[in-house]
Parts: sequence; C-alpha cells; structure tokens
Amino acid sequence: MWLSLGLAGLGILLAYAIYSRRWLSAERLGAIFQPFYKLFSRKYWLDELYETVFVKNFLYRGLFAAFQFIDSRIIDGLVNALAGGTTAAGRVLRRVNTGQLQLYGLLMAIGVVVIAVCLYVF
Repeated sequence: MWLSLGLAGLGILLAYAIYSRRWLSAERLGAIFQPFYKLFSRKYWLDELYETVFVKNFLYRGLFAAFQFIDSRIIDGLVNALAGGTTAAGRVLRRVNTGQLQLYGLLMAIGVVVIAVCLYVF
C-alpha cells in the first residue's frame, strides 16, 4: 500500500515539475523515453496480435467461413429444394384441376375408400 502511495506521489510531483514549474521539458523526456512510450501506447501490440490471430484467422477464415458455407449451401439448398418441390407439385395439380365436378366427386370417393381401407388394415 505504501509503495503504491509513494509511486502515485512521485507521479504527481513529476507532473508538477513538467507542466507547472517547467523544470523538465516534456519534449525532451518524450525523446528519451520514446521506445517505452511507443510500447505502452500500442499496449504491447496485443490488439494487433489479437486481431491477426483470433479475429482474422479464427473468426473470418474459420468460424464465419463455416457459417457462410452452412448458410449458402445447406440452408439455402433446403429452401430452394422446398420451393422447387412446391413448384413441381403446383404443375402436377394444375393438370389435375380440370373443372369437371364428376372427376372431383370420383376422386373424393376414391379418397374415402383409401382411408377406410387404411383404417381397416392398420
């Protein structure tokens, strides 16, 4: 605790010496400690490392590419197949829909017989 308090006091004293009393030049200190300034201001280059390794390689090229493949090939493929099946069924039903009531009655009677046979057998 005392060490932290002492370092904070030294920081305040250094700021007072640089900016208030101008005993030390900020530009000169910046030139002397330029490598440390660059290291600390770039945060040890951890952001660049994180973006390169994790975001670009793992997320973009790995996980998001897999999601894009699943979406474009599997999900879109299923939706397009369902739409194609619906279109094909519509083409078949278009030919069945003739407008003849006698044919509709015959198909309903056949359907009732098929249902009755299914209930009797199963």
